[in-house]
Amino acid sequence: TGVGVAFALANALDPQAARRALDLLALGTVADVGSLTGDNRALVQRGLEALRHTSRPGLHALYRRAGVRPEGLTEEHIAFALGPRLNALGRLADASAGVELLLTADPERAALLAADMEALNARRQWLTRQVMDGALAQIREVPALEQDHAALVLSDPGWLPGVTGIVAGRLAEQLGKPAVLIAAPATGELARGSGRSVPGVDLIAALRRCAPLLEEYGGHSGAAGFALPPERIPALRAALSQAVAAQAATAPQPVLRLDAIVELPELNLDLVAQIGRLAPFGRGNPPLILGVRDLRVLSETTLGPAGEHRRLTVEDDQDRTQTVFWWQGAGWPLPHGRFDLAVTVGSHDYRGMPNVQVQWIAAREREPGHEVIRPSYAAAVRDYRAIEGEDEALQVLHDECERELQVWAEGIEPPGVASRTRRELEAGSRLVVWTTPPGPRELQAALDAARPTELILFARDTGLDKATPFLERLAGAAQFALRSRDGWVDLEAAAARLGHRVATVQVGLEWLAAGGRVRLLEKTRGRWRLAPGTGRPDAEAVRSARRRLGDVLLETAAYRAYFRRAPADSLGR
Repeated sequence: TGVGVAFALANALDPQAARRALDLLALGTVADVGSLTGDNRALVQRGLEALRHTSRPGLHALYRRAGVRPEGLTEEHIAFALGPRLNALGRLADASAGVELLLTADPERAALLAADMEALNARRQWLTRQVMDGALAQIREVPALEQDHAALVLSDPGWLPGVTGIVAGRLAEQLGKPAVLIAAPATGELARGSGRSVPGVDLIAALRRCAPLLEEYGGHSGAAGFALPPERIPALRAALSQAVAAQAATAPQPVLRLDAIVELPELNLDLVAQIGRLAPFGRGNPPLILGVRDLRVLSETTLGPAGEHRRLTVEDDQDRTQTVFWWQGAGWPLPHGRFDLAVTVGSHDYRGMPNVQVQWIAAREREPGHEVIRPSYAAAVRDYRAIEGEDEALQVLHDECERELQVWAEGIEPPGVASRTRRELEAGSRLVVWTTPPGPRELQAALDAARPTELILFARDTGLDKATPFLERLAGAAQFALRSRDGWVDLEAAAARLGHRVATVQVGLEWLAAGGRVRLLEKTRGRWRLAPGTGRPDAEAVRSARRRLGDVLLETAAYRAYFRRAPADSLGR
């Protein structure tokens, strides 16, 4: 990598000064996806130790913004927390601010620069989601773009070139074929594309066969960039697909090789520590992939600002369970019936303590299962989301067809009309969505339960997406459980009463426990048992719970905002 060459020169001139830059060497090598073999591997190992004890104010400011504990820092923190924040500068602004951040000796200046970087990274994340949504929309609208070509080539005049490569990488990984995204200005300028490949396909070699269409190109087998006139994009789509197909015709069938077969209970911190002796992991030294046999999915929920990730609970044939995270997995089909799963295992911090984190890599069904067919809701959708006088409109509907009408309301109840939570819905001909659902999973579950022939949308705001009102209501539910239910809280029932997801209720209860208002005695599937609190808050636990609750409330608020503006017909299917 460039930073490695710079370190080699510095080391030849002044070895003592070069050793003081080992932290920057590790940061740059991992963030630049350098091969972690040979000299790089040894230097990054030393550099990670330097990063854990660095005295640079800029790095400490960056750690605080990214929520990274220096003493537990690994190459994954560089790849997924620190690197993306530094790279956001080059994608959206002036990268020289990153140099100043790493060199400044002023903690206050470092804090300001890190705050600016955090804002840019948030914008980069938002723009990435916009481009991803646009790319998936094109595939849905024109399936042939993906189905009929060996390489996916998409374009849009509104895409920012700085983030197209990120999305191309995610699409390539999910679709199993090279993906190219092109920012194509309307007139007068060259379109600029970024591509990412998959194992077995040399992307730069494929682009070389398309050179007559391109004004410039460069890169390597896994990633490449190029420029061309916008009118040549259809020709590039055909030529690149032909070039990739020619490679695929002679390439061996890709195989995912497992390093070991394990049982769910073996996915523990001891195993993480043993595997960690082989770190750092990355290009050239990939993480160990473990196989777990004969699982089924018990439950799932979505995570992330746009619900792009999945958190699943899987169970083996001895009823043992494990939480598994599938990054960028939302919207992709789950196995039917029982399956074998390939995972990687690592650790993450929770309340300052390490916890096992299992990541979904791939799944293989054990036997052909019976496909679960989702019901199709083909009835007309009535849209009252922008109507004035909602209460009166609902009353008119109720008076006209009381027996055929179910009103789904959570968090707040409509005046003068009986309503039901998600747990009380039954099959019926008309379903009124009075309050905005907290997420797509909850909406789908309500539709599955009600099976409506007509959907009537109001989408009232509950006012419970801010921490203070949500926690006040949750604290009341906790006190009721302590008085009347021997401390037991049914998580799904509490979520339904509050109009939130189960995950939000769980984080809210952890906040109450961190603040000393309750104690968490027992956690079983679907139920938590509480006891009266000590009254003594744990400041660090409160900060952690506040951050996590803020994240889940933001996720819910983002989905509700989408629900209020999405095309009405798309919400009933």
